[in-house]
Amino acid sequence: MKYGNRGNFSEQYGFGFNEVEPLYSATRRALSTSERFLINTLIKHSKMRRQKQVTYFTARRWRTNEKNRQIIATRVSKREPSREFIDLVGSELSNLVAEVIGTKNFDCVVPLPSGSSKSGGFATQIAQSIAMQTGLEFVSAFGRIQTSDNSSHPRKNLTRSRMRLEKIPGPRVLLVDDVATSGTHMLEAATMLRAHTQSTFCVAWIGR
Repeated sequence: MKYGNRGNFSEQYGFGFNEVEPLYSATRRALSTSERFLINTLIKHSKMRRQKQVTYFTARRWRTNEKNRQIIATRVSKREPSREFIDLVGSELSNLVAEVIGTKNFDCVVPLPSGSSKSGGFATQIAQSIAMQTGLEFVSAFGRIQTSDNSSHPRKNLTRSRMRLEKIPGPRVLLVDDVATSGTHMLEAATMLRAHTQSTFCVAWIGR
């Protein structure tokens, strides 16, 4: 299924919404229609979640009556996200970490791997933004995941290869993902990291 580009998102899907986020005018102008749609419709809901032995925190969740359109908007936005959008998401996660545990409790920021060949994927771009905002080291610890359908997210392909830890970060790791629907992707990565690090704290922008 094709989702079009950032420029004609509104025309294709008829997305109308009220501006509810207090964004500076310059930031608002820099965001694409799909990005503004997500910022204005995803529910701010900081929550602790659990997948087996791994606990992770999320900053936002889907809005039930808009979820299908939000999923489309997420796919569109992740293709070529604006710098402003990346930094907005990075700021939300940085603030979440600061409130829950404090950024000084980490040595580095590690993104979950993806199958994207563009700048490492959206999780990587968010992790880089968090590293810049907090002064932590950015470490690309995982190798790119091979998927048969070129999906940017490994969970889109059940036949994907296993994650490969190519660099040992640490010792205290902040693990970052963009969307954690079930948490199984987070579980796999955190389990691998915890075998080599002192601690791994997990966050994602959107939870179920």
